[in-house]
Amino acid sequence: MARCVGVTVQSTGSFPSCGLLTCNHVSYMDIAVLASIHPQIFLSKSEVRHWPLIGWLTLFAGTIYIDRSDKNEVTRVPLAFEPAIAQNLVVTLFPEGTSSDGTHVLPFYSSLLEPAVQNSWNVTPAWIEYTVEGGDARKDAAYWGSMTFLPHLIKLCGKKSTHATVHFGTPIPPGLNRKELARDLRNAVLSLGNRNGIKQSHPQPIS
Repeated sequence: MARCVGVTVQSTGSFPSCGLLTCNHVSYMDIAVLASIHPQIFLSKSEVRHWPLIGWLTLFAGTIYIDRSDKNEVTRVPLAFEPAIAQNLVVTLFPEGTSSDGTHVLPFYSSLLEPAVQNSWNVTPAWIEYTVEGGDARKDAAYWGSMTFLPHLIKLCGKKSTHATVHFGTPIPPGLNRKELARDLRNAVLSLGNRNGIKQSHPQPIS
């Protein structure tokens, strides 16, 4: 899919061998970009399942979907991580809960990190960024706010060249509670992106 859309991909650091991977969230293309680097299972909002093309691809990739309007999902969904982890698959989630324009990192929700705390899984931070030749990555690659899928995808396909870079950080070992883990993960993601002048406009709540 990345090739078809015209997105080239490179990465730095090492993809984790186990546990959870947490990444900032910029676009629906994040899934294709990360999946092109290494096989993994994704956690995604339930709406994605019904998107043209993207929904079909995520379904057959074994994606775990979460209905963000249902509070019970916070209890149900983490249980779905365990079979994947048991098969030595990395489960990737975007703890911001939504995408942004790529210039800042929103606060991380900690509830979905509880299985990592309870099972002593490593959790690895990652930072993803895009550059668009002849365009603006905040408008042409990032998918956020009131943007709609098909017009955005058509515009992205029309760009001469789009490049995605993923920086993998060092896994955070077990021993923290979920609030502490969310804080340290977000700080690690911010650190990976600092070289690009990202903004910490939303501090991570401690409580």
